[in-house]
Amino acid sequence: MQRRRIEAATQYIHELQSQTDCDDFHSRWEVIRATFAGFQDDQSDILDLELKLYGLRHPEAVKEWQEKYNRLFSVSDFTKFLGLTQKPGRSKLESRVRALTAIKSGLTLSMKFLPEQLPSREVKLILQELFEALFHEEEIPAELAATRKPRKR
Repeated sequence: MQRRRIEAATQYIHELQSQTDCDDFHSRWEVIRATFAGFQDDQSDILDLELKLYGLRHPEAVKEWQEKYNRLFSVSDFTKFLGLTQKPGRSKLESRVRALTAIKSGLTLSMKFLPEQLPSREVKLILQELFEALFHEEEIPAELAATRKPRKR
């Protein structure tokens, strides 16, 4: 079941990529930021946590699931799509993408468990802010950054 959800999420990202003008950095940035902050399928975020917990409890299966997970969700495709480049002194782009998905899974779980303290509208704003904090404009080549418009809230 988790494999199907990962495949569906990957397909969704590929569809978003094909619908976005690849020459327009601003459009790509906004699509990915809004998609990340949205809850198209919050059960996938919960299942993502369950998969990781399963791996910790069943070390014999963890390597197989890590390989499937990494094949289905390409971090390099994500960073290439946005046009991000690694800058000295910053954490690795791959680590930040992985952290972003882990944080979203944890926040989704907390939102489900504490809906009054973490309503979905608030979590969406937090996720947008996290995205902006993890991926800085200085990591975008100058020719792309010049085309970036101020983001809307």
